[in-house]
Amino acid sequence: MAGGLLMAAWGGPRNRGQGMMLGVAGMCLSALVAMSLAGDVPGWCAAVLVGALLMTVVNASMQAIVQSKVPQQWQGRVFGAVMFLSQISVPLATAAAGPLADQLFEPEARHGSGLFVLLGPLLGHRPGSGMAGMLFLAGVIGTVVALWGLAAPSIRHIDTLIPDVGADELADQAAGEGADEAADEGAEQAADGGEAAGSAGTADADDSSEATEATATAQPIDTPEGQEGYEGVVGMRCVRTGGAVGEARPRRSPWSTAPSG
Repeated sequence: MAGGLLMAAWGGPRNRGQGMMLGVAGMCLSALVAMSLAGDVPGWCAAVLVGALLMTVVNASMQAIVQSKVPQQWQGRVFGAVMFLSQISVPLATAAAGPLADQLFEPEARHGSGLFVLLGPLLGHRPGSGMAGMLFLAGVIGTVVALWGLAAPSIRHIDTLIPDVGADELADQAAGEGADEAADEGAEQAADGGEAAGSAGTADADDSSEATEATATAQPIDTPEGQEGYEGVVGMRCVRTGGAVGEARPRRSPWSTAPSG
């Protein structure tokens, strides 16, 4: 929390690559080297507090570099790789720390042999000195790696060597997103047009049904009875004009005769 407030008020180092490497070196010196030299709980807590404070500076600088230098479509993969490499060390270190402390560092610290010929005057030979020696070595190695990275121009000057993601690239990304949205809208409109066409077809079918019903219910005309082959009344025929059902017209019977006179 203190580190987040510090970064919010400060804004981070001007040279983010240099600030990141200095932060790593400070973390190693405080949370590892200083903790190994502290002999009581308040000293351990103070060392861890300073290390956690510097960790916020390191993470904020690293994330700012990735967000400003890496195109947006690649940032997920880059952050995933960074998180994988940083987190995979936790279970590996946890699995190795116990056996190293029990089988190597504690026996050497107790007998004053091996590395504790040099570290014994600094860390002592009491119980726990082996663990302190392991933390001390890890802090020294981490500090050396951080200073090596600080000496490398490709890391120290990463802000100037790699250009920021430009406005043109951001505009291209926005245009691509706009094209995707337009394609989605076109697909929705096509689906709506298909539904409208289906509704129109249903309406035409309903009109045809109404016309057929009108034909079936037309009143029959009078025809002479008793003719051979006469099967029933001759119905009326409906004429469809202008898209609507027209007036019913009588159909002449083949048996009807012309009126006399």
